[in-house]
Amino acid sequence: MTLFPERGYAGVWRALCCSVRGVGVPSAAALRQARARLGEAPVRMLFDRLRGPVAPVATPGVWWRGLRLVAWDGSTLDLADEAAVRKEFGAPVHGSGREGAPQMAFALTIECGTRAVMDAVFGHCRTSESALVERMLGALAPGMLLLADRRFIGLGLWRSARQTGAHLLWRATATLAPTVIAHLPDGSYLAMRRGHKHERHLREMVRIIEATITVTLADGTTRHQTYKLMTTLLDHRTHPAADLVACYHQRWEIETALYGLKAIHKGSLRPLRSRTVPGIVQEFYALLLTHHLLRRLACHAALDTGLDPDQISFTTTLHTTRDTIITAHGTQPRHAPQDWAYTLTMLTNRPMPATRRPRTSPRVKNRPKVRYPFRQTHPDPKPKTASYTITIRSPLTLTLAA
Repeated sequence: MTLFPERGYAGVWRALCCSVRGVGVPSAAALRQARARLGEAPVRMLFDRLRGPVAPVATPGVWWRGLRLVAWDGSTLDLADEAAVRKEFGAPVHGSGREGAPQMAFALTIECGTRAVMDAVFGHCRTSESALVERMLGALAPGMLLLADRRFIGLGLWRSARQTGAHLLWRATATLAPTVIAHLPDGSYLAMRRGHKHERHLREMVRIIEATITVTLADGTTRHQTYKLMTTLLDHRTHPAADLVACYHQRWEIETALYGLKAIHKGSLRPLRSRTVPGIVQEFYALLLTHHLLRRLACHAALDTGLDPDQISFTTTLHTTRDTIITAHGTQPRHAPQDWAYTLTMLTNRPMPATRRPRTSPRVKNRPKVRYPFRQTHPDPKPKTASYTITIRSPLTLTLAA
């Protein structure tokens, strides 16, 4: 179902068995009832057994200065509009005060570079992303560098993540003003951060990096944006500020992973097809399991041919997997070498460039939540080529200039 989301039960069965002779054709009702009998527990157990990082040491794009790059973030999935589903997961409230269609909030931890799923949790649509990711702390371990956006800035969550042994590099809010302890030669500074509200008793030594990213477009126009990063990597000699700012760009890997999961794999306009709460939970884990296996397949293909996993197209991986399943001559292991040779050729014969040109694309508003489909009145703005400049902003320098 998660590989063929546009097909019904009978269509999925035909895709799986069209090349296998002598197999009966069950009814859609029989398949639906068999799925209900299976339940969500076996799928969840299989996901828990297979999830996790997949790249070995020194895989391009996965490691930075000996640390495995990982990231977490949250999103939502649209669900079927059923009373039990709405009661379990809730629905977002629009500006008019009316509830929309039910949604599930979820969060992922991924391995940057391969975008393999390391952990996943879900909850009510109004569950905060900070509360969700706190349930994924078990996926972190020493030797990792966790990248996160500024919505996860709570000091309690920061301390809990740090206590796993992983290093942290998170974006901070512009209003964060910890007590400066020492200025470092690279423009960053050590500071003592204090908690807010119920976390006032917490104290953490952090390193703050403030930088201005200057984007220069091909026509000469420029844009500037200031970033404030907070990290547990306190030594400026082994981890210079400019290198950390450049490394933080890898956080976008999880945005790409979420897009691949929702828009390419599932289909962005489709809610999960299940109409019961147990079915939704089962489908959620099946979707993540399938997605993780596709990412693992792409990583193995890249390693077999000496490519960076980022050079393997996820869309090509998805379509090749579908084609291989439909045309498979059987289910016996003797067919595996031929199938893998075909898969390897299809995934790697036209790899994406190892280094892409710097680009930029304007941020636009999401489509409004309306009853009827949204008509696109103008084409999306095309990304423009650009160059990027990182300038470290030291508070000491700013104070002297004032």
